[in-house]
Parts: sequence; C-alpha cells; structure tokens
Amino acid sequence: MAKIKLDDIDLKIVRLLIQDSMAPMSTIAGYLDLHPSTVSYRVRKLKESGVIKKFTISVDWRKLGKEVEAALLINCSPKHIARVAMALTAMEEVIELHTLTGLSDILAMVTLTDLGEYKDFIERRLGVIPEIDSFQAGIVLEDFKEE
Repeated sequence: MAKIKLDDIDLKIVRLLIQDSMAPMSTIAGYLDLHPSTVSYRVRKLKESGVIKKFTISVDWRKLGKEVEAALLINCSPKHIARVAMALTAMEEVIELHTLTGLSDILAMVTLTDLGEYKDFIERRLGVIPEIDSFQAGIVLEDFKEE
C-alpha cells in the first residue's frame, strides 16, 4: 500500500478531529484560518484516501456500569490467529482487537461489569476457544490517553 502524503494542514485537521470528531467544519476552519468549504474538501479527500477510516466516539465504560476493563494478551498457533480473532470479534465484551508480532499473538480489550463477570468471561467465553494456547491479562487501573 502506497504511503499517502499529507501536508501540515491535513495533519492539523486529523489531530483536531481526533480530539473531537463532531467538531463543525466552521470551528476547524476557524482554528486553521481557512474557509469551511476548504476544510470540508480536505476531510472528504482524507476519507476517500482511507486516512480517516470512520468517525467515532470515546466511551467512558464505567459510566455505563462496566467497572472492569482488561487487556488480554492471547497466544495461539499462527494458523489459528484469524479463527481466534473472529471468535473474539463476535463477543460483545470485546471493544478492541489487534493481532500482534512478538511475545503475544492477539491483544483484546474487554469491558465487564464486575470481577464476577470477568471471571465468568475468562472461564466460559475465553476458556472454551480450543485454539487459544495461553493468555495473560491485566486490569486497566487508569486511562491516560485514548484515540
């Protein structure tokens, strides 16, 4: 895949949208001293090129009753990575999923209401996927940066 060249204005637009994806084009234009139609055109081009994949929100899961957020580092045979990833993707508790190189094959971020539900998820959801060889888990204590 060819690397897409962005100028400083495009990068500033992306950074502003990361902070607030619902910011009006007129607000972004004001920050950058541009016309709103110029910003709209550039955002459309960023979307068409795939630089901007989607506009989304950042959720405070605790305010929705999900008191436990955990990072799961999962190991499996390379031939099973896609199968395990698809199984995890189908689980409502999984809010983020990445395949990795290095010591672990998959990183899954999960949210659960409490430690009882966490234990149940580990035993009854994760534990029944036969292709998983092992995993390590850590509970998130505090968020410092999310994008």
